[in-house]
Amino acid sequence: MNCQLEFYTPKWESKIRDFELEEEQKNFVFLPNKAIDWSTQDKNCYPVVILFTGEPVGFFVLHDSKETQNFTNNTNAIFLRSFFIDKKLQGKGFARSAMNSLPKFLHTHLPQVVEVILTVHENNLPAKRLYEKSGFLYNGKSKPGRTGIELVMNYLLNG
Repeated sequence: MNCQLEFYTPKWESKIRDFELEEEQKNFVFLPNKAIDWSTQDKNCYPVVILFTGEPVGFFVLHDSKETQNFTNNTNAIFLRSFFIDKKLQGKGFARSAMNSLPKFLHTHLPQVVEVILTVHENNLPAKRLYEKSGFLYNGKSKPGRTGIELVMNYLLNG
């Protein structure tokens, strides 16, 4: 299984807007429509499409936010937000493949980035396990989120 990552373009819009999430996931991540609208209107966002055999299977946003300064001293850190795989394609390894592709994608397209930060709801155990298996570490910090406590996780990229 090998997913490709590509910056979002409008050609993917209708397929991503049609993505669905499991009901419990809606508490943890923006719905696809909201994620696209927000990320394409903020110049500090880099929306990314997860592709398998040329077709979208998921989506996430890299957000160059000053909020990273609350969680790291690294000035070349970026937030990973709104990560999701379409409901009908979950459990097939796409999320893990996308996370494994992230370091190379960042090195190629955003070489200044040396650290990725994300938050995960403390009760979102499948996502937490995915991030841990992908090399993210809980840094002991947390913050209030929309529906509860969000744990802060960091991933340091190798130069």
